[in-house]
Amino acid sequence: MKQTDHQFATNDGRRGRLLAYGPSFSGALLTYLLSLSTESRSRFGPHPFTEEGIEANFAGPDAALGFVACEEPSGAVVGYALLKPGLLDADALRYAGYSNGILPEETCTFAPSVADNWQGSGLARQLFEVVKQTALDSGFRTMVLWGGTQATNARAIAFYRRLGFHEAGRFEHNGSNLDMWIELWDR
Repeated sequence: MKQTDHQFATNDGRRGRLLAYGPSFSGALLTYLLSLSTESRSRFGPHPFTEEGIEANFAGPDAALGFVACEEPSGAVVGYALLKPGLLDADALRYAGYSNGILPEETCTFAPSVADNWQGSGLARQLFEVVKQTALDSGFRTMVLWGGTQATNARAIAFYRRLGFHEAGRFEHNGSNLDMWIELWDR
């Protein structure tokens, strides 16, 4: 998958860059993750909040791509997203039971996070657009949310719906959750 460097500007005038994750971001990313509020941390869980947990996602044949949003001029990480080819095993089992026609070989998995004081600024949409374009450039037709989203996270659900995500189904795992997906391009 191809990644590039993009500038962003938020609705309130803050600026920064959306960059491909690399090992040099490990410390700044860990600082970012640990600075999230308890609520935000409870809603983002693709890996443990440790350097080892972060790096495990970027190793092996099914490694994820990472994206970091860094504010300027400080360079602090204020947003983070993962894009992984295919479906996670648990997600694949659930999606196999839905009647939405998702083909695992044409699907990628997406996990976004934005710093608490940047939520609602427009950064998440810009981060999504960069990840979506990377997925399209890589030949994926469908994107699903990594592990779904918590049914109590009304703000995220509304955001995903505005992006064009659809509900595939509901499941129980530490509470009620929604599987959501988006068609990236017409078949």
